[in-house]
Amino acid sequence: MRKAMMVITIMVFGFVIIVSPVFAGGQSGSAAAGTKPRVQWWHYFADTGTMGPYVAGVIRAYNARPDSSVIVEDQFMPRNDLLRRYTLGVVSGDLPELGMIDNPDSASYSAMGMWLDITDLAATLPNSRFLDGPILSGRHNGRQHTLPIRNNCLALWSNDEMLRAAGITRLPETWDELLDVCARLQAANPNVYPFSLSAIRNEEGTFQFLPFLLSTGANWDSMGSPEAVRALEFYRTLAQRRFISPESINWGQGDVQKEFAAGNAAMMINGSWQVPMMEIDAPGMRYTVSLIPRDRQFATSLGGENIGITRAAERIRDQVWDFVAYIMSLEVNIPLNVTYGTMSPNLDATTQHAGDPIMQSFMQQITYSFPRGPHPNWPEISTAIQEAVQETLTGMKTPAQAGADAAARINQIR
Repeated sequence: MRKAMMVITIMVFGFVIIVSPVFAGGQSGSAAAGTKPRVQWWHYFADTGTMGPYVAGVIRAYNARPDSSVIVEDQFMPRNDLLRRYTLGVVSGDLPELGMIDNPDSASYSAMGMWLDITDLAATLPNSRFLDGPILSGRHNGRQHTLPIRNNCLALWSNDEMLRAAGITRLPETWDELLDVCARLQAANPNVYPFSLSAIRNEEGTFQFLPFLLSTGANWDSMGSPEAVRALEFYRTLAQRRFISPESINWGQGDVQKEFAAGNAAMMINGSWQVPMMEIDAPGMRYTVSLIPRDRQFATSLGGENIGITRAAERIRDQVWDFVAYIMSLEVNIPLNVTYGTMSPNLDATTQHAGDPIMQSFMQQITYSFPRGPHPNWPEISTAIQEAVQETLTGMKTPAQAGADAAARINQIR
């Protein structure tokens, strides 16, 4: 684990990372540390990405504050390794004092007893009003264990030029309208898939299916219902009419973005974090972001990360909280989200993404967001959903059978 941090200049994808003035610091954290406790923060923001260097800047700025209560040392781990280390740490006691977690996984580790209860501390935040989905993702048995630091959601992206060439002047708002638009796009340009989404057998596939499931009024705990089967049938229709590529079952969300940026798909389902990537991959493309077409109601999946204090910090909980309060403050949290195409879950962050129509569309969409779960056994539940989607798209099972089998498995997990 790293015991010191270096100040370095970083260039990512050809762009210099500019740190917000809030990150300006004087002496290093170690020089000003004195007897402050050193604590670890584990996360999965790689130094080679965009968020990693930014988070390092946040930590440097906090450590340089004369009034900081602790010295924070960050430790990157790939997501799967991070979850494995958390699971092992619950048993061995080898845990960091601070942990980052993908929001659907928060409840699992709450049930294991990894997080400390911070309900009382969360109530002391100067800006403590949050969107329902994000704040509920960190709650377990009525108590707050983690807090959302950034959020994202999925929406419909449309290539303006392709839609205009097909004579489409109105974006689809319902499933029937989406199918009609797909048919018109296909007729106008048979060499381009009208629509693109991720149906891969991992959490990304679940993440992308949930808006369609939730739009029917169903949820993960009613996969065998007529509503859930209707969502699976809609996916089957997209595949049978070749509105989506057969490769959808192998594509992650990054692959979907690449296909859209390359002009191989006229529309896609994807998230706000892809906005910076589109500026790199297709800087000249004009596109529109709108609500995901609905069956009965608009819906989207909630993505993003939470931060929590683990039981390793039980004796210094309030001191470690000082850093959590810092990163949750609007002066830090708004720049963190604006810079990287995500959204602060704080309802008081009213100035974020002002004047940005693309991000404003995502901010409208996130008001229809639902958290995944929350449930301690979410990974197993998600796997059952992924299998139902893949079985439907490949024709291995009918939508009704795939939904019923997923429901039976989920009932056993619950």
